[in-house]
Amino acid sequence: MSGRAPPMWGDIPSDSDHCIQSIRALKERQAPVLELEFASTNLAVRDALQRVHDRLLALGADAHLSDHVQIVLGELLNNVVEHAFAESSSGRIELELFGPKPAIALCVRDNGAPMPGGKIPDGKLPEIPDDMKGLPEGGFGWNLIRTLCDCVCYRRTGGLNEISLLVGNEEEAAGVPSPCNEGASP
Repeated sequence: MSGRAPPMWGDIPSDSDHCIQSIRALKERQAPVLELEFASTNLAVRDALQRVHDRLLALGADAHLSDHVQIVLGELLNNVVEHAFAESSSGRIELELFGPKPAIALCVRDNGAPMPGGKIPDGKLPEIPDDMKGLPEGGFGWNLIRTLCDCVCYRRTGGLNEISLLVGNEEEAAGVPSPCNEGASP
């Protein structure tokens, strides 16, 4: 999946401009501190999560932010495996990690199916029934991701899904690099 020309930013709603600029700033100022490419399997995701955790510890990342990254990345990567590759077991996932200061930024790319409707789910929690037997199995992950991230952007380009995430202080990161090249929408 490497070696592609960076796409141009598309028509992005103005409320996402600050988010995208914050993420872009991180990438422009520093190289990724970790780059991984792995199969779209649960075992490969587990290994990737451990490698991200180990790298953040080695870099002295704030424990609170590191925990948020683990939760967010676990949810996101499991969604990629379960949904983007529901029809295929031969997918590839690419991950770039930036930071950890002033914030932690991630870019996850995959060659799976696009997001439904071409955008990230809104993250609204499902109805919680009075009877716990009726509790839905899914619908909580995107709420968790959106709650723990300062910024979440998505784009589909050249047959790839690309999700950019910023965990940490978005205001401080505005002067720092983006995990994804260009062209995303929230």
